[in-house]
Amino acid sequence: MKWRYKAKDFSGQMVRGMVEGASAVSVAAMLAEQKLVPISINEVKIAPGRETLLSGIGGGSGSELANFTRQLATMMTAGLPLSDALTLLKTQSSPRMGKIVSAILTDIQSGAALSTAMSHHPAVFSRVYVSLVKAGEAAGVVETVLNRLAETLEKSRQDEKN
Repeated sequence: MKWRYKAKDFSGQMVRGMVEGASAVSVAAMLAEQKLVPISINEVKIAPGRETLLSGIGGGSGSELANFTRQLATMMTAGLPLSDALTLLKTQSSPRMGKIVSAILTDIQSGAALSTAMSHHPAVFSRVYVSLVKAGEAAGVVETVLNRLAETLEKSRQDEKN
């Protein structure tokens, strides 16, 4: 099931997003693991086939994800190994995103694929996003997929502003 939430981070900033979970209690536990304090959690009904690239993004605008995706795509296109790119990104991201990138890096260093590591963070990476990365891994074109994802996310963010 999909759940829409409002939560506060350690600095008191409001964070909004949508995640998948079995129950409101499991969503609250997931948010607590991310050092977020739930304010409200409501079930969302999404018609089959209507999930979008942005439907799993926390924080409203998706700007953190767009920035992360663009930076990762740029570094990987330049030939930087994935683990090195993630090491750089964890220090350049917001504290919240930095923790997520750090967890992804740990999974990668343990042998997990990037898509698998991202799937452990459904509050940030939607199923569509993870599926596209997984397809890129299978085809050997992760950099291309990340660049296209970045373009799509940036366009969606621009459309929100207009």
